[in-house]
Formats: sequence, C-alpha cells, structure tokens
Amino acid sequence: MSSTTHTRWRGLAVGSALLAAAGVLVMIWGLSGWTGLSAAQATLSSPTSLPPAEKLYTIRVQDVTVVTPFGVAAELPSTVTTLNADGSYESRPVRWSPVFAGTLVSPGIHTISGTLLADGQPVTGHIRVFEPGHTVSVAAIGDSITMGYGLPNETEDCYPAQLGALLGDRFSVSGYGASGTTALTRGNAPYVNDPLYAESLQADSDVVLLQLGTNDSKAENWRYGYELVADYRALIDAYRSLPSAPTVYVVLPPAVQSSGIYGITDVGVNLVIREILAAVSTDAFSDVTIIDNNAPTRHAPQYFTDAVHPNLAGAQLLAEIAQEHITGSGVRH
Repeated sequence: MSSTTHTRWRGLAVGSALLAAAGVLVMIWGLSGWTGLSAAQATLSSPTSLPPAEKLYTIRVQDVTVVTPFGVAAELPSTVTTLNADGSYESRPVRWSPVFAGTLVSPGIHTISGTLLADGQPVTGHIRVFEPGHTVSVAAIGDSITMGYGLPNETEDCYPAQLGALLGDRFSVSGYGASGTTALTRGNAPYVNDPLYAESLQADSDVVLLQLGTNDSKAENWRYGYELVADYRALIDAYRSLPSAPTVYVVLPPAVQSSGIYGITDVGVNLVIREILAAVSTDAFSDVTIIDNNAPTRHAPQYFTDAVHPNLAGAQLLAEIAQEHITGSGVRH
C-alpha cells in the first residue's frame, strides 16, 4: 500500500447563515424540476427526507461499479442507490444474476444484471478487473474534509491515507484536498482554479473519488447554485475523459452537525446534495457510482472535531465507506 496526500490550505471565511428560520420556502432543483420545500423538509436527504406520499416514485436506479486487481475476488454490493422524483435518494436491496467463476479472470469491465428486490426494476453492475501486476491508483478529490483539516497529522490521518491502508498493497491512494474549495466555478474558491486540480488530472488515476459541495452551500457561493449541476458534470467529465478512463465515484458530503459553522449548515449541504444527484440523474452519467457519506454521519457528533470536519474516528469511517464501495465488500445499508 502507498498513499500520498497533497494539501493546500485556504482560510475559511465565516459567511452569513444560508437560510433563516425553518418555515422559509426554498426553491430547489429536484430530479424533475424546481420544487418548493420548507427549510425543515430540505434538511433531510436520506430515505426519510420527505413523507412517503411526497416521494412519488423512483425515476432512476444508479449503476454500481467495483474495481479489483487481477486475481483478487470481487463482489457487487447488496444495495444500490435509487433516485426519487422528489429529489431524494435511498439505498435499496438488489439481487444480482449469478457470476460465473471464469468471468472475472480476464481483465476488463464485466457487466452483471440485477433487479431491485422490492419491485423488480432492472439494475446494472460492473466489475472492473485490472491487468496482472497493475497497482490500482486512486485519486481522492475534495476540500478540507479530504485534506484532513483539524486532525493531529493531516498527511497520515486524513481519510485518503487511511483508505490506502485499508485497500492494501495492490492499491495506491493519493489525496488532493484543497481547503475551502467549491465545485462551482463562480464560487469564492473554485477547485478547478487550484493547482491540485491540475495535479490530480496529471495523475491519470484508475479511480476517482469526487467529494466537493460542502463549501458550495455557503451563502456567498449558493447564489450561483443554479450552475452547480453543469459545473459538477463538467468536473466528472474532466476526469472521465482522462487516458486511464477512470472509474468515477461521486461522494456525497458528510452531514453538518448541530447548527453548523463557517456559514455551512445542514440545510445548505442537503440542498447541494440534491443538485449533485440531479447532475448524475441522466443516462450520460448512469455509470457514476454514488457513495453516501451523508446518511452515516447524520446526528453523529462523535465523528467530528467541529460541525463540519471529521476527527480521527470520522476520517476512519469515511475511509471504510469508500473502501466498501470501491471493492464491493460489505457495503453498508
């Protein structure tokens, strides 16, 4: 195993609260268009985000992809992410078709069909097997959460470094966390303008973990929120178009604890998450696997140094979640 962490610090400006008291009507872009939600409704993005009558129906079952070095057993997860018409998402059990033993001994991307247990909707899974002797490179893209801000040793304790230890010697993980950065190109600190963005592209990795959005929720940035879908898609495409044709995972930001900090609130982050889900809710992005760091960290202050940044245990949790989705083993549900 090897891991490298590239970090760039940028001061966090304390902005005004994104939203006022609960009861304010918020216009958000759901998967089927702009929707009016109260602030109380907007605070939840998990399966309980809205009353069942308002969730309407599932409009997309996102593909899942797991990767494995040659000769290492792989399995598809027992759950997949479904996107609902109201803009919410949930994790639902899936049954996969049998995988023949000889299928995974050859390098390449192997497609497996499945169905949702609840209603039989079709699901597509992919197992990517790399060439013999190839070390699978992983690039963790993000902000101060990826960088490891607030940890005793950012380089050794951040979640990308811990992920490298979990994945083992057949993987190499590099962290490209730039503090304060946004997915929005008109945000106060766009990730695409940071030198680490260029470095991450030059790395030409096999796997990309894209976790941005927390800073986009700040009031100073959210005024451009209507551009987030396009900007997020552009980020995904920038990595997907690399010569290595990496497997891209979109990682939903962790939940914000208590009343928030730095002008970042849970209400704001959940509005951002809905935009991220809208960005991948088309056939052109169906191959992008979603990793949910939000639901497992909701109402879990024991994992944070402040309301936003994970502590050592929180970074370990994020690493475990990423490892489970990349390899398909023991995915949480």
